[in-house]
Amino acid sequence: MIWLVIPLAILGIMASATMDEIQFHWKRIFAYWFNTGSNVELWFNPTYSWNNKYTWTKNKYLQWVLSSPLVFITDFWHFLKFVLLNCLYGIITLLMIEFDVWNNHWGWLMLGMNLGWGVIYETTSAAYGLLHDYKNLN
Repeated sequence: MIWLVIPLAILGIMASATMDEIQFHWKRIFAYWFNTGSNVELWFNPTYSWNNKYTWTKNKYLQWVLSSPLVFITDFWHFLKFVLLNCLYGIITLLMIEFDVWNNHWGWLMLGMNLGWGVIYETTSAAYGLLHDYKNLN
């Protein structure tokens, strides 16, 4: 299974490059692939797609689910981030299995890395929100 490291690395790098391309260079190529204002563009174009997690439902619980654990289904940028992170986790897992560090419990390792990333990300994001709120109170 160690042979999967190279394809996972290539896929992760491609996802990272595509994230930058759609975020900072949308008009270079992607703008020509989708009809302006179409539902497809609203999923692919980060100028609009970041808002999908909040507009698909008015239910606050579903908004939380779509903006945290299932954010990768709401827009292309977050899907690419999901691909990138899981390629990295997959590489780490394959290397740990190869060197018998984790005794082949790869599923738990992948879950742990995803949950760990999510907890740290959400905590950091919440801290920035609190700092913003504090700044606006003064």
